[in-house]
Amino acid sequence: MERAEEKSATNKDEELRYDGDHLTVGVTENKDLPKIKNIQYKEVNLDSLTPEQEELDALIITKAFFNEADKNKYVNFYKEVEYPVFFVGIEGFKLFAFTTEDMNIENSKDDNSAYIQGFKNTNGEKEVFKVYKSKEATDKEIFIQMFDYISK
Repeated sequence: MERAEEKSATNKDEELRYDGDHLTVGVTENKDLPKIKNIQYKEVNLDSLTPEQEELDALIITKAFFNEADKNKYVNFYKEVEYPVFFVGIEGFKLFAFTTEDMNIENSKDDNSAYIQGFKNTNGEKEVFKVYKSKEATDKEIFIQMFDYISK
């Protein structure tokens, strides 16, 4: 019986793979991010980022940096950035808190928002990405969904 459970857990872990292209993902903080094959996290400073930073395939802004990322000085960056941007741990707030001038996390509260919210600027429009976190979902499962979205 134990062996069957062990095999089941192994199969589930094998199913939880990211099989896409290698991605270099800028992160404001990489502690506690799941280790996933083909994903390289690169710690970045928000002030040093440019909208067309070619060495990044995406940007992840973690909860510890929301207060900084929420400043009006980044609104133009979010409008122009050429790679997808994701806010991880944003449940409780709406994405527009970061992307709209004079909005902030204090006046954009929403208890029904997604755990990860992100966007990609495409042809002058923001294509929005959201993942809600269920009690059963692991961070690895959620991040794989995000990386699959980036690589398509």
